[in-house]
Amino acid sequence: MAKSIGKEFMEKTKYQYLEESDQQKGLPQPPLELEYDKDGKLIDLPKVEDIEVKPLD
Repeated sequence: MAKSIGKEFMEKTKYQYLEESDQQKGLPQPPLELEYDKDGKLIDLPKVEDIEVKPLD
């Protein structure tokens, strides 16, 4: 009887098949925040108090 796709997935994703993590490889941690274009266009958002939310029917 052939394995079901679910059982095959469970087997192939076991801990023993995981690759070495970036931390285990000694790679540096990625930045917590991405850089952004400081000269980019800023868009003013409406104030929270001015937003009207309609109730669901």
